Amino acid sequence: MVFDNIGIKINIEPLENSLSKPMVNQRQQFISKVLNESARILVGLIQYFAPKDSGAYAMSWRILEVTNKQATIGSDEDMLFVVLEFGVDREIEIRVKNAKALAIKLKSGETIFRKSATLPPRPPQPHLRKAIKLMKKIFRDVVFANQGEVIPAWRQSTRRNRQTVNSFKSQYNIK
Repeated sequence: MVFDNIGIKINIEPLENSLSKPMVNQRQQFISKVLNESARILVGLIQYFAPKDSGAYAMSWRILEVTNKQATIGSDEDMLFVVLEFGVDREIEIRVKNAKALAIKLKSGETIFRKSATLPPRPPQPHLRKAIKLMKKIFRDVVFANQGEVIPAWRQSTRRNRQTVNSFKSQYNIK
């Protein structure tokens, strides 16, 4: 199994097709705001739920690209993602491919070098699935909160959505 990169796309096209008349004029501003905030929230949730040893894996998740129709987030720690998210039911041997040795940092802080290493079996730690499940719950509020910011006439009726989003972001330490 080979992974080059792990990425998740947030596609806005279904939302774009249902825009009301007042939204058509501010379409791109609205879509950009929804995509950017949704991507920031999803990255923040993944970082929040990701297993933390040194924290480097959690911080490897980032926004890769935002276009006018979708946002892509991902991590270059693709193999580690698979091991952490889905677990390993048997020992796995990792061998050096493009380097002289593997650098393995021990809990004591010491770094050792080896030609191969064996990972023991480990249970799944589903951080991405948790993040996506929560993102599905908050996405509607993100859409309405941004709708109220783009169209001032709707600001009052979408204030509660913005409060819900801000409270959610605060709960999970998302900026």
